Amino acid sequence: MNRTQYAVKFLEKLREVGKAKRVSIDFVLERDDFNLPSDDTRVRAINDLIDLGMVERKGKWYSC
Repeated sequence: MNRTQYAVKFLEKLREVGKAKRVSIDFVLERDDFNLPSDDTRVRAINDLIDLGMVERKGKWYSC
C-alpha cells in the first residue's frame, strides 16, 4: 500500500467512526489484511489530509 492508498483507506475508516486515534484505524486496516506503509509514510499521508482540510487533529484524535 502506498501513501495515497493509505490516505484513502484512512479517510474511509475515519468517516465510518467519526473520531479515532491513528493507531485504532491502523489496527482495523491491519485486521482487514492491508499491508500498511512505514510509520513515516502514514504520518505524511495524514498530514496531507490535514493540509487539504479533510481531517482535523486534536491531540492524538482525528476527526473529519
